[in-house]
Amino acid sequence: MKNILKLTWLDRYESYRPFEEYEIWFLFRWAAYGEAFGWALLLYGLGAQHFPGWFAHSWALAIGGSIHGMIFIAYLLLVLAGYSSLGWSRLKTFVAILVSITPGGTLVFEQWAARQRTVWLAAAGKKSRKQ
Repeated sequence: MKNILKLTWLDRYESYRPFEEYEIWFLFRWAAYGEAFGWALLLYGLGAQHFPGWFAHSWALAIGGSIHGMIFIAYLLLVLAGYSSLGWSRLKTFVAILVSITPGGTLVFEQWAARQRTVWLAAAGKKSRKQ
């Protein structure tokens, strides 16, 4: 029973780092900002559907929802694929996934993670690459 709870396959994945840290950080930032933009499009589409006085078209919700959905899935996949390369714990990864549910949550998490990354890079004696 103890071996089942240990999740040896997850431990093996966490020791494997598929990306360089700066590569996945660049992708993560773009996905976080894109996910927030997708939320804005989705909210606009909802408003355009329910308030006819807006610049409303019947396709605004469908396009906004599709774009948000694609970017949301990309964000989730990047978080799951890159958390070991970023040196994140499982709890931090869970929080990154959890905040993506709220509008703008990825922006708040990205800013917090950027501050944590700056401290981590300074402690490790590394320089941050500019994106």
